[in-house]
Amino acid sequence: MSDAGNENVSEISCPMGAEKINASARKFRYCGEILDPALRMVMENKNSRIAADYFF
Repeated sequence: MSDAGNENVSEISCPMGAEKINASARKFRYCGEILDPALRMVMENKNSRIAADYFF
């Protein structure tokens, strides 16, 4: 899948690996980094509940 013909696609860099990512991406497919702040909060809350259930 190439975006070579579409100059209107804005890109950002992955904060973990500096790969170019479509700016509308919510999660980077290669490293799994969650880019969407709302989705990140949901996943962090989910993970903290799992940890709490494990330890308590």
